Amino acid sequence: DTESSLTLDVMPVVGLSTAQLAALEKQLRLRIAELVGREMVFEMAQTAQDFLRKYNVDPKKSIHDEMVEQQQRQQLELEIASRENAKLEREEERKLKEEEKAKMKVELHEERQRRKQLYRMRGKTPRKKNIIS
Repeated sequence: DTESSLTLDVMPVVGLSTAQLAALEKQLRLRIAELVGREMVFEMAQTAQDFLRKYNVDPKKSIHDEMVEQQQRQQLELEIASRENAKLEREEERKLKEEEKAKMKVELHEERQRRKQLYRMRGKTPRKKNIIS
């Protein structure tokens, strides 16, 4: 049994609570189970790094500093989302204008064809007009 021959020890570090250490260990054990039979050292290191980036707190920072940073990150994410929404709205508006323009062009063409047909039926030739299309 390969899984039982693997040893995993999570050492306490400054900046992580006991609950966070337990969560990291659980996450690593789940990752081990997923990777049994394959090379996993890099994957395990990556999983631990990702966890630490997300949860490890600089002991020199106050709770207030952490809150301010989190608010700044959230504000930045909101600004990015807002820009994306505005961009999507502009694109949608552009598409609607293009569709309306194409519809008007088709309607104009159909009106020209209808008038030509009417003139032919009456035996008259249509007058040429300068119409910008």
